[in-house]
Parts: sequence; C-alpha cells; structure tokens
Amino acid sequence: MYYYKRKANPLKWFLIIVIIVAVTVFVYWFYLNYFSKIDFFNDDNQADVQTDVSDLMNILLVNLQVVNGTVEADLNNQGYNVQTGNMAIHVGDKIKTSIDGRAILKFENGNTVRLASGTEIILLKSLLGEILIKQLNGRTYHNVVKRGDYQIESLNTVAKALGTKFEYITNAEKKYLAVLSFSNKLSVAVNDNEGMIIGRRIQENEKALIDLNADRNSIMKIEDFKTETLVNDEWYKWNFDQDLNEEEIVIEEEPEEPDFSLTNNSLILKAQLDQETVSLTWTIFEGDDLKSYQLIKTNQDGELRYPGSEVIKSTSNEADLKFEDTNLESGQTYRYRVCALKLNDKVVCGNVNSIETEPEDEPDNIPPQSASLNTSISVEGVSLNWNKNTEEDFKEYRIVKSLTNSSPVYPADGFIIVKTQGSESYLDNQVNITSPGTFYYRICSLDKWENVACSNVQVIENGHVK
Repeated sequence: MYYYKRKANPLKWFLIIVIIVAVTVFVYWFYLNYFSKIDFFNDDNQADVQTDVSDLMNILLVNLQVVNGTVEADLNNQGYNVQTGNMAIHVGDKIKTSIDGRAILKFENGNTVRLASGTEIILLKSLLGEILIKQLNGRTYHNVVKRGDYQIESLNTVAKALGTKFEYITNAEKKYLAVLSFSNKLSVAVNDNEGMIIGRRIQENEKALIDLNADRNSIMKIEDFKTETLVNDEWYKWNFDQDLNEEEIVIEEEPEEPDFSLTNNSLILKAQLDQETVSLTWTIFEGDDLKSYQLIKTNQDGELRYPGSEVIKSTSNEADLKFEDTNLESGQTYRYRVCALKLNDKVVCGNVNSIETEPEDEPDNIPPQSASLNTSISVEGVSLNWNKNTEEDFKEYRIVKSLTNSSPVYPADGFIIVKTQGSESYLDNQVNITSPGTFYYRICSLDKWENVACSNVQVIENGHVK
C-alpha cells in the first residue's frame, strides 16, 4: 500500500512565527513599562489597597453650623477653607473659629460640640459612637448624650465623659486649663511622658483648675461652682438655651448598679493569728472611684456586709491595706471582710476570711509552784531574789512584807509590789543594815485563776539576815 505525503505550506509556518514573535514582544514591553515597576511588598501599595476600608473606619458625618463670624476647616491637610453644612470628617482634620466666630458641631451619634470664638480643635479619632478630640486653644462646650468613649485632650490633660455636659477651656500660652461639669460626672487626668501624674473624678457643679506650671502636688485643684451664677455670661446663657432648644434625645441608660456587690479581682483579704493578735492585709481596690475602705468583723452567724456589720477600720487612704485586731476573746470564731465604699455610695466587698481563737482553759484550784526566796542586806537595802516560775498559767509575783506576822501571806497581809515573769528580783530600799526591828519577806505566786502559793519566809532583824 502506498501513502501520499502532503508538502507543508510555507505561508502557514511564516504566519505562526510572526504571531509568536508579536506576542513575545508585547509581553516584554508590558513587563518593562508596567509590571516590573510594581513593588508588591511596598507598604504604600498595601495601604492603597486598604484605603477604602480605612476611610470608612475613620469617617464620621458631622453637621457644621456656623452661628456667626467665620469658621474654617482643614480637611486632609489641604489648608484652611471656609466651611458650612455637612462634612465628612477624617482623623487629623482641623476646625477653627475666627475671633468673632462661633460654631456648632453635631455628630451623627447625637453628641454636640459648641466652639467659642478663637477656638481650634483636631479630630484625632472618630469611630461610630467613639470620639477623641484634641483642643489646641480656646473653649468648647460638650453635650455628650451617646454611650461610647468620648474624650477631649489638651496640653497632656484628658477629660473622659459619658452622658454629661461640660466645658473645656484651654490657654495654651499660659499652660492653663479648666474643666467644668454641668451634668453628671467626668474624669480628668494630667499625664506626662511616664504616665498619669494626677487623676480625679469631678462631680456635677465641680470644676478642675489645672496649672501645668505648678509643682506636681498643686497641678490640679477642684472647686465647687453654682450654675445659676453663670447665666449672666452670654456664652453660658447661649449654651444653656441651646441645651433647652435641642431636640430631646433618648439616652441609653446604663444598667442600674446594685447597692451591694462582690468581687473576686480585688479586696482579697488574708488573716493570720499570732498569739493574741490577728494580722489582716488586703489587695488594693481595682476601681478608680474609691471613697473609703471599710474593714468589718463579726463572731455571729449571718451575712457579713457593709453597712450592717461592725466596722473595725475605716480609711480613705487607698494605700492603707493592713490592720491588726487585738480585740479578741478565747474560744471564738471571727469572720472578716474588707469592702470598698465608692464615690456613688455603692459598696463592693471581697472575700470572707475566718480566724478561730484558742479556747480558754478550764478553771482549776491547783496552786502554782512556790518560789524559793533568798535575801541579802546592805546599805542600799534588802535585796530579794527568787527562781523563775515557768508554768503556762502563771500570772504574776506579789512581794509580801510584814512587821508583825512571821508567816505573812497574800492577800491577808497585802503586798508591796507586783513583779512579772522574767523579773525575779527586787530591792527594798526602805530597810538596810542600819534599820532596827524585824521584817518578814515572802514571794507569793499567782496563776490566772488567782490560785496562790507563797515561798519560804526570809527574816531581817536589826539590819541582819537571820
């Protein structure tokens, strides 16, 4: 069988080669002019990819109302321009009022900031329900109605607020600030590079006056003020009227804090019995609103809580974390607990710790061991020495002296002095080698049951030991 072999078409192969060369040239050109210039590991390129997401995270719709004068905004570092109406505010954007300007910023979450004339602020962070403002100079009035982290900072001083109305005044030139609370409370802290220098919580109708030129102990002062005395000031009257005229906003109420609660994270109490003393120590309260510590005690059944139980120590010193209880009785079980009384008069208590004291011994009528008395006499007086009583129920020695009874005893013949265990000597300087007459001495030992045992009798006669 024969096969016919068809000749290849030269034109076909020519076209194939041309196409391959053209594709190769195009790919090479694309690589040189575009693809090779992309740095896939460059942070800037990665940031570009995330721009849309970060922009959404850092935008908060704000309505800017110009009350009077000129109000300017520096958006995205493009320089100050006059602004009115709604704006998309980014982190780092600035707003300032002229010398005769006044403005209102209303955030989408319901919070309001009013700027007085000559005021400049920067929005450092603004997430949904979260606002952080830096005030460069001037004064602002804040009506915070939305739950969230609302902070304003100036000259290393931070005020944190929730559901309150307050004013924030900054004098950057003099390094002086003032924070006035018109409703509820807010915390004010002054910081340095190493952390917080001082922090205080101010209540309604209190103001914090901060002088950054003062020493650490005098930086912040808290004073009271009366709101009604400010209404004659046009700035305050305008703000108070604005508060009344604003649309009523329903505030999310915080859950009511109970009057009494327990914690396992702080106020951890330890108790140790040493002889007749209970040593008590506890850990510091974790909150920043401590009013006082209340250390309570009971030897009765029932719940141990404050108020209601016996208070054995009360202190407003946050670092005072110990106490020694010596008011104890034998055979008792004492329970202790430390509670924190907060500024809002709510109470938080820690664990309960129990201590049992040794039961008291049963009374007996067994007298203690009698002492062995020795005496000597000199110009200084009569020196008495006796052996030490080491019994556990020993109480004391009583030295008996008589001029008439040759066998004096206690209590019939009284005593001239009491000596304790460890003091087994005595000098009677009322009698010496020149003293005429006869003197009878005896040491009587007593135990805690008042049982008595007396020593041998020593006789001094006309200045001599007989």
